[in-house]
Amino acid sequence: PVLVRVLEREVRAEVAAAQGATRRVLAHAAAGLDELETWQAASGSVDLQSGLALHGRGLVLEGIRAAVSTRDPARVLEWSERARGLASRVAPLRPPSDPATAADLTELRRLRLLGTPGAGPGGRREAVLRAAVLRDAVRRRGWEREGHGVVGTVPSLDDVVPALAATDADLVTYLWSGDRLTALVVSGRAHLVDLGPWAPVRALLDGLLADLDAAGADLPAPLAAVVAGALDERLTRLDAVLGLPVARLLRRDRAVLTVPGALAGVPWDALDTFRGR
Repeated sequence: PVLVRVLEREVRAEVAAAQGATRRVLAHAAAGLDELETWQAASGSVDLQSGLALHGRGLVLEGIRAAVSTRDPARVLEWSERARGLASRVAPLRPPSDPATAADLTELRRLRLLGTPGAGPGGRREAVLRAAVLRDAVRRRGWEREGHGVVGTVPSLDDVVPALAATDADLVTYLWSGDRLTALVVSGRAHLVDLGPWAPVRALLDGLLADLDAAGADLPAPLAAVVAGALDERLTRLDAVLGLPVARLLRRDRAVLTVPGALAGVPWDALDTFRGR
């Protein structure tokens, strides 16, 4: 089975990492992700595609750690794109082309929104059972649907540099390896920047959403000032870790950012380094 082979690749990559064999780590991790991507492309089910992506997380982390250890910008970009591809390869939801599935979804929405008007307890119970049958039918057809079968390619540094020059932009790619953060900056030349351990950034992000929610609330002026001050301080501290270390390497007015899911909650345009870019 594919998942067994993927797990085997992950174990082999972990063993190679313990032995300090970086090239073998990268080879096993890449082979495992390639096999996973081929299987994803063969399936038209969003459920299956999403589930398969989860099985690649360990391979991605091993690959990123090994790539960063080489200090090779081209290798680091490759693994940043592999990680991003695994997360974004799931096909977007679109209206079903199958008439039977479309009809089942229409009935399912009606049952959820309206139930069974005028029905007593027995009728409501029948509606719940009918909804379960419809969900199973839709899910089963999704699992049987074939995918596009197309396996994407990973852009190289040689592809990215001229594309950035053509759009007058710099690239900042952030990589999360589980316990550390690294940035790759491409601004004519490519540079790697070690941003330090993940734990302090995670601590700052843990309270960020609450600060943003409070800042958007209608509060009395004295309390609003306190909330705004706390938010500004948190953003300044985030910028000190994520923005300032790469700011000196930026050469152009525009910046393209690619970030891992761990940093998805960062309001990048609110950081001084990236404001207006």
